Amino acid sequence: MTIDNNDIKNAVDISQRAQRNYDLSKIVPSNDLETLIYAATKSPSKQNETHYALYVYTDQKIIREIYNHTKYFGLHFKGKTKGIYEEKNGTFWQNEDRSVHNSQMLANALFVFAEDHGEPRGGNSMLAQQTTDITSESYQIYQEQINFSIGIAAGETVLSAALLGYRTGLCSAFPKDKVQEIIGSKYLPKLL
Repeated sequence: MTIDNNDIKNAVDISQRAQRNYDLSKIVPSNDLETLIYAATKSPSKQNETHYALYVYTDQKIIREIYNHTKYFGLHFKGKTKGIYEEKNGTFWQNEDRSVHNSQMLANALFVFAEDHGEPRGGNSMLAQQTTDITSESYQIYQEQINFSIGIAAGETVLSAALLGYRTGLCSAFPKDKVQEIIGSKYLPKLL
C-alpha cells in the first residue's frame, strides 16, 4: 500500500480529535502495538538524548486505575469559573462535583510518557543533571528539552496510530505523583 498526501492529511485530521468512547472489547494486535511503541521510542530528541521513559499498558485494570486519577476537567458555562476551579494560595483547586474523568484515557492501550534522565551528551544536559537549583538556566533549558521530546514522541505516536486506523487522545491533567506510584516510575509521568 502506498501512502499519498491525502492519506497523511486524513491521518492529521483524525489525530487532531480526541477519541472518548473506545470499544474495549477489541484488542490492539501485537504488531500494531509494536509499531506504535517503535514510533514513540524512536522519535527525535536533542542530540538523541534519552529524555523520557515509555510505559505501555493494555491491562484494563491498570488503565482504569490511571483513568480514575484523571478527574481534572471542570465543567463551566461561558467562562464562569467561580466555585468550579481557581487558584488558592498558588495551588490549583477544583470542585469535584463539577469535574469529570478524562474518557480519552479509558482506552484499549495506554501509553504513559514519564520524564527520564539518560546519559547526557551535551554540556547543558550534564550541568542540569548535576544541579539541585531548579531555577538555574541549565535546568530550565533541560526541562524544556524533556517536554519537547515527549511532545514530539507523542505526536509521532498519535499520527502513526491514525495511519494505522486508530483514534487516540492525550491527557496532561492528572496528579503526576499518583500515576507515578501506579506505574512504579523513578520519575514523574508527564503525558498519557
